[in-house]
Amino acid sequence: MVCFSILSLPLFAFIASSSFIYITCFNASETDFAVYFGMNAIFLMSGSFTCARFGSRIGTIRMINTGILGGIAGGILLLLKIASGPMQLMIPMAIISFAFGMSRPPSNNLMLEQVSKNTGTASSLMIFSYFICGAVSMAVVSLEWPDKVFYLGALASLGGLTAFILWNFIKPNLVVDCQ
Repeated sequence: MVCFSILSLPLFAFIASSSFIYITCFNASETDFAVYFGMNAIFLMSGSFTCARFGSRIGTIRMINTGILGGIAGGILLLLKIASGPMQLMIPMAIISFAFGMSRPPSNNLMLEQVSKNTGTASSLMIFSYFICGAVSMAVVSLEWPDKVFYLGALASLGGLTAFILWNFIKPNLVVDCQ
């Protein structure tokens, strides 16, 4: 649960800071901000649709691995500043959002497969952990960082790397119905 909750850190930090970054730092209009923010939502949904469409062919483990690695890759792109202006944030966050959308359904399913009773309690605890991680990342990104885009990149990269290490530590002990 902790492994997958960490992956939500950059998404919640993005939600808290994106209007400031796009409008204040990149001088985007409010309308442009809405488009950029909406693109993030489209990529998150596209990741979930990809999971639904190809999940049975790709398998739970590969889908989660790809999601974690995609989050790390997006974080590294944020750190490298591959583009200028609003695209500097939109492109890497699109990758992170897609990866999160693709890996969250199988990770939730996998966590619930580990529980034999009190599934509702387990599900509530999962969502609670996502939102606690999200609240922490929102509070931290709201501090006076000199470069919030760099902070998002560090959060995505380090959070993704931590999740990757935890995932590879716990993966051999999981009960998995579908590979």
